[in-house]
Amino acid sequence: MAKKKTGSRPRYRSVTARSMSDFVDVVQDLQDEWSDLESEQTEKDDGGDAHIWFRGNADKDWELTPKIFRTKNEISVTDEAELYGEFLRRGYSLAPSLTVGWHSYFLMQHHGIPTRLLDWTDSALIALYFAIRNCKTDAAVWAVNPLWLNGKTVDRYALVEPSLDPVAAAFMVDAVHAGLEGNNEGGASPLLSIAVRPPWVSMRMFAQRSLFTLHGLQNIPIEQYPFVRRNSPLCRIVIPVKQREKFLVGLRSCGIAKTTIYPDLDGLAKELVTEYGGLDLPK
Repeated sequence: MAKKKTGSRPRYRSVTARSMSDFVDVVQDLQDEWSDLESEQTEKDDGGDAHIWFRGNADKDWELTPKIFRTKNEISVTDEAELYGEFLRRGYSLAPSLTVGWHSYFLMQHHGIPTRLLDWTDSALIALYFAIRNCKTDAAVWAVNPLWLNGKTVDRYALVEPSLDPVAAAFMVDAVHAGLEGNNEGGASPLLSIAVRPPWVSMRMFAQRSLFTLHGLQNIPIEQYPFVRRNSPLCRIVIPVKQREKFLVGLRSCGIAKTTIYPDLDGLAKELVTEYGGLDLPK
């Protein structure tokens, strides 16, 4: 479970969608607004849509912070280097192609090991599914322009290709471990996060259109970054829990079901049980 926010009034924008049509309207409004902002930044008005990434949270008050930083975890960022080394050492017999680098780090996240990666998707409906599938309180779909984020955090108004872009090197496990050990002399500013395009290492990642923000060694949620303002291209779309079933029906009408998200036999089995037994199922 992600940590909940506390403290002062948030600086980011927050809106409520009470129906599927509300939700689609909000997403379209963000697309229109952020496309204009992107055109200004790139000085290229080609009529293209803005880059928007979405993330579904089952509680609207959960922070935008990776699993390794969440308070109830026994694993912390100080364990990451050793954990990564053991994943490579023990995993080699199961996957001989496993080597040091970003591919194996993304595999760690994919298989459920806490990392400094935070999951996103470029599909608003997939994010909505993850927000409401098991929510017990008002949920949220977060939207962010990843180019804006990188422009603010690493002065790069573009997505980062981690295997090719040297800016990602400072976020790799060994570099972060050196920072924790106090070996990053020079008084550099703390790493925040970068928006990266990962290799899709499984059919699930392909189906979910997986994207990530990669975070530094400190637990600073994105919505608490000092440059976030209400007019920033970061928005929380609140989904009232009372409307959950209507949203689930709406998602099915749009073709979003278990097998859309989990294209395997487990997904098919859960989809069939849902169809024959109702929408409100435990995990």
